[in-house]
Amino acid sequence: MSKKNKQNKHNDSCPLVAMDIGGSSIKAIAAEKLDNGAFRILGLERLSKQGYIDKGIITQTTDAGFCIGRILTQLTNRIGISDIIDRAFVTIGGRLLQMALVTVKRDLVSRNYISDKLLDSMRKECQEKLERSYPQLAVLTIEATRYLLDGVEQDYKPTNKQKTRYFEIVFTVFVGKREAKENILGSFNRANKSIEYQWVRPEAHITALTTQDEQLNGVAIVDLGAQTTTLTIFSRDNYLHTHVIPLGGDDITKQLQGDSLSFEIAEKVKTNFGCALKELIREDKNLRIPSSKQASGYVVYSLSQIAEIIESVLDEILGPVMQEINHFADKTTKIYLTGGGALLKGILQYTQRQTTISVEYGSHAEWLETD
Repeated sequence: MSKKNKQNKHNDSCPLVAMDIGGSSIKAIAAEKLDNGAFRILGLERLSKQGYIDKGIITQTTDAGFCIGRILTQLTNRIGISDIIDRAFVTIGGRLLQMALVTVKRDLVSRNYISDKLLDSMRKECQEKLERSYPQLAVLTIEATRYLLDGVEQDYKPTNKQKTRYFEIVFTVFVGKREAKENILGSFNRANKSIEYQWVRPEAHITALTTQDEQLNGVAIVDLGAQTTTLTIFSRDNYLHTHVIPLGGDDITKQLQGDSLSFEIAEKVKTNFGCALKELIREDKNLRIPSSKQASGYVVYSLSQIAEIIESVLDEILGPVMQEINHFADKTTKIYLTGGGALLKGILQYTQRQTTISVEYGSHAEWLETD
């Protein structure tokens, strides 16, 4: 998506570093840009969540700052460079992420050329309008998605050779709670690091998982995270809908955990033996699962019992999501499931039963080569 591309001001001699602050972990990856425009991955580091992130939102800047500094130090050591990595590109999400469409209008009195100064001032007005009306929110990213010149719409940025009197821009704006944005900045400051640029997760997903045709014809992405599930619907190169549900894979694990299992054991049961649909189980078996909470030292669950528990939680998480997607069925030709929860056995079949839209697993693997 050309309008989504950002100018990279990073020195090409330094590694490019991207970080993802998720509900279950912080991940950082380093790469170098090659002469042919491709990138060579140098290294990847991951730190499990330590209680400073709640549903994708940093809650303790001191602890988060320590872990940001730690993971970048580990990444520096892994790729074997002498300079300390001090900045990174960041993706952000979380339960407080919202999308808004904001229209800014100008009457230029007479037909005038459209200047960069005019475009910048309308962008600034959009941000000020939102933050003035909703002081508790902060603008995370802002993109101009539609332009109207004397009532005639065009979806590309006007040039300084175009004239108009009545000029409108429709901006797509992602906002979050001001405190959440300040906590991200505060965490990097405590680590003595800086943010090169920040993307919201829907932007990253659209770029990494979809084709130009899908972006034009309509695509829905369901990101099944540990603590949140994010729905993004994109069509005709515009965001139609974004919704964050404060439920995720951890909620399935907690339901399996019940009063008998530890969270860690329940997570292993879900990962190794879980299935999203009971009817997909061809041969039901009983599992003897270690439990320190039982006098016997174990509990017994059948595969079908585990599937029933998982399916009931998925109904709560994905039921409303699929209703929202089906509401946009005439503008959506494909659904991608991504995130850790999308690895659950039977999740594609479970989702496909609730819609006539084609459902696939969303993978960015096509961007990668073996070397």
